[in-house]
Amino acid sequence: MINVGTGVMATINDVASLIGNALGSKSPTIVHADYDSKRPRDIEVYTRVADITRAREWLQYEPRVSLQSGIKRYVDWYLRR
Repeated sequence: MINVGTGVMATINDVASLIGNALGSKSPTIVHADYDSKRPRDIEVYTRVADITRAREWLQYEPRVSLQSGIKRYVDWYLRR
C-alpha cells in the first residue's frame, strides 16, 4: 500500500475552515467536535496524516499541491461545472 497526500496533519476543523474559505464564506466555521471530552470511543481518530514515506522512496513522489491550494482548486473546478 502506498499513501499519497501532503504528509501534513489536518484536523476536521482545519479542513472545514479551508472549505469555507474556498467558498468565500464570511461566517466562522464551527465544527462541533470536542476532541478530548466527547469521544465516543477511546480509539476514535480525529486527525489524519498520510505517511508518504513509501511513495517518496518507491515513486520519488513529492507533494506539489498543498491541502489549502488543492481544496481551493477543487472548489473552483466544481463551481465552474
